[in-house]
Amino acid sequence: VTVATDGGPQTKLAYPRPSRMVRVGRIAIVGLARLTLGFDGAAPGAVAIVDLDARSARLFELPAGVANCGRVVPVPGRPNRVAVACGGFSMPFDDEPVVRETSGLFMLDVQGSTVSVALAWRPNADAGRPVAVAEAVALDERTMVAVDYGAGVAPDGCHLVDLVNGQTERLFDSAGSFQIGSGALGPGVLLVPDVSVGIRRFRRGGFGFDEIDPVFIDGGGVGLPPRHVYSIE
Repeated sequence: VTVATDGGPQTKLAYPRPSRMVRVGRIAIVGLARLTLGFDGAAPGAVAIVDLDARSARLFELPAGVANCGRVVPVPGRPNRVAVACGGFSMPFDDEPVVRETSGLFMLDVQGSTVSVALAWRPNADAGRPVAVAEAVALDERTMVAVDYGAGVAPDGCHLVDLVNGQTERLFDSAGSFQIGSGALGPGVLLVPDVSVGIRRFRRGGFGFDEIDPVFIDGGGVGLPPRHVYSIE
């Protein structure tokens, strides 16, 4: 990839940097960040399609313009769907207009070894949309929950995103920036870690969710609040 440096544009190697994977039958979909060694450049957004029987892999490129697509998550009740979140990339870090332009949420349809984009949601499609692409969790075949990280002292926002009609709904704001972690959908409840609160809990009602009492976790005396919640079936 071509990156900007003090000495002008330079061509550098982008490494796959695999992050998470979802298995669909005998295929594994692997999220790839595709960043340079110094984190100063990103290749176009893509995931790896791994054939577990043939022990082979190929790239599946996502719609043009997106980058940093390391987060892939399963879709409840739809074993042939995989959700992908592209966090975007900017240099310098957290340049909001550039991140907005290079980020997005996608639903992939996996039929055997054939993969296609079933749904796409891009923050740059509407200036009023939150850049809600971090810590994404799929709730069903069309809805995801994701975080719009605050910049500086701005709070994070946790949002519901409907990939079909583009509708978003704010679930809550954190007390500060970079405080909401990676959540999970459990039986009848959405769990989202928030540094200042603990584990926030939500019950679904229509498109939205109703918040119920959170669960506080003290970190075992080491002073580290929860950052990730996983659902193990």
